[in-house]
Amino acid sequence: MDLYVLNFDKFGKNVPKACRVSPDAFVQLAMQLAFFRTHEKLGNAYESGSLRKFHLGRTDIIRTASSDVAEFLNAIKTNVSQSEKSRLLLKAINSHRQYTVNVLNCESFDRHLLGLKLTALENKIELPELYKDIGFQKACHYFISSSQVSSKYDAVTSYGPLADDGYGNFV
Repeated sequence: MDLYVLNFDKFGKNVPKACRVSPDAFVQLAMQLAFFRTHEKLGNAYESGSLRKFHLGRTDIIRTASSDVAEFLNAIKTNVSQSEKSRLLLKAINSHRQYTVNVLNCESFDRHLLGLKLTALENKIELPELYKDIGFQKACHYFISSSQVSSKYDAVTSYGPLADDGYGNFV
């Protein structure tokens, strides 16, 4: 694993907030844009989402890659107007924010499917075909592994890559 550290100090969470944009969604879209510009494709992303409001809750997966994000990224490389690109960015950010709310309310599918898979493995039951499907395997190949764990201390939290061809982030 190669580690590159950038101490970004040009602005913080108050800039996105001043634009009425979630700082988390802003950063997640920035990572998607960087991945898109580097690899010319949408990057399947795993963002850790806390389920701490539920008894014994752990985490679930906030998936940043969506059709709204793809629409925004594809518009970036075209000649559409800046106002249209801004509209698509806000649409993608709002889509991410809504999906985040759904995940934090335990209205997602990833941990449910993981539970079914682990139950089958623990009981030596053959995995259902879904888990062997190429589409499912691609959906679980994360190019971007991230989280927005904030801290008031000068500490580094890391999320390493989940795939050999992936990226992690440090906050």
